[in-house]
Amino acid sequence: VVDIELWTLSSRKELTETTVPVFMADNPGINLTWVFNSGNDQMQNLRVAASSNTLPEMWFNWGGTLCSFYVENDLSMDMSDYAAENNWGAKFFQSALDLATFDGKLAGYPVAMNAIGIWYRNDLMEGAGLGVPTTFAEFDNVMTVLKDDGYIPLALMGLNGFHAMRYLEALIEMYAGADLRDDLYSFRASWDCPEVIAAYTKWQEQADLGYFPEGFVTLPGVDARSYLYAEEAVMDIEGPWMENNILNDEQDPSLFGYFRLPIGDEGRMSGFIEQIQFNADLSDAELDAAMAFVDWAWSPESVAADWGHLVKQPIPRLDNTMPANLPLSEELTNDASIYGTYTITDQALPQEIVSKFYEAQDSLVLGTRTPAEAAAFMQAEVEAYLAAQ
Repeated sequence: VVDIELWTLSSRKELTETTVPVFMADNPGINLTWVFNSGNDQMQNLRVAASSNTLPEMWFNWGGTLCSFYVENDLSMDMSDYAAENNWGAKFFQSALDLATFDGKLAGYPVAMNAIGIWYRNDLMEGAGLGVPTTFAEFDNVMTVLKDDGYIPLALMGLNGFHAMRYLEALIEMYAGADLRDDLYSFRASWDCPEVIAAYTKWQEQADLGYFPEGFVTLPGVDARSYLYAEEAVMDIEGPWMENNILNDEQDPSLFGYFRLPIGDEGRMSGFIEQIQFNADLSDAELDAAMAFVDWAWSPESVAADWGHLVKQPIPRLDNTMPANLPLSEELTNDASIYGTYTITDQALPQEIVSKFYEAQDSLVLGTRTPAEAAAFMQAEVEAYLAAQ
């Protein structure tokens, strides 16, 4: 019997406890156990296990700097050769494999691909005489009209930074363009530049105009959609999970719509990968057992089974079929394929710099820094980080 342990998120508890017994019944030579962690505990406990050489055989992780540590330190298996031998190029969307690759090493097995867009109450938008904006100037006007009509235009939440960050990073993509944005995030270009200052200026201006909830820097991201449900806000910035939330919260899905934030035809969408990583010390038998499970669990046949509603969509496999009750998520995923993606900020930057990004973000709203000062602050923090490496 091959023993395999999986560390995954507590939000996958029902899915894991439903599927694993079925898998083991069909594979009596594999004993698969699991450990559940919250998102924060998963990140922390993996780091602790890495330092004590007690990592499990496989674990759930996100992309970017949240998983690259395990790749760079040879703690997780480089799946590049395995992927080539098993033709993963014909199995997964290339964008998913790209987001899971660092310095030429493939970090893991992609299980979900997320992109960020605008979700909105179409009844409130239509009631205000507004259509879906196709340019940023039109989007700016939509915010103005909604504010004048007594609504919160965009339900941004700033506690812990990540929810509000989704909008600010899009402004940086718009003003900087793809090449400069990538150079900023890889520290090849200075953050103390006119393009970042322009993005910070727009961010501060819209916050000052009241386009976001009052006191939003202290509000948790999970509260954002409740503002739409209560008809207090019209728009939210979320990934494809929003549609499942709408259904699970027993809201009328016909009242909601989605559109890509219109930051120009060349503007990419923020995205991130979710994946399973494998311990670099796995034996061939352990890797075969671990891969047998993930290949089965995220296959179209398994997803179409009775527990399919528990599987997070969209799965970045070319043979995946989106459920009929998630049409907006499919639209979002198609847009990501058309416009391309960049890695979301809290995974693209080193975690030490992510916290500084949030600090600059909040300081502009609180009025403790000007846009120029915030840009200079970011560059100073980047230089200090690089000097310490």
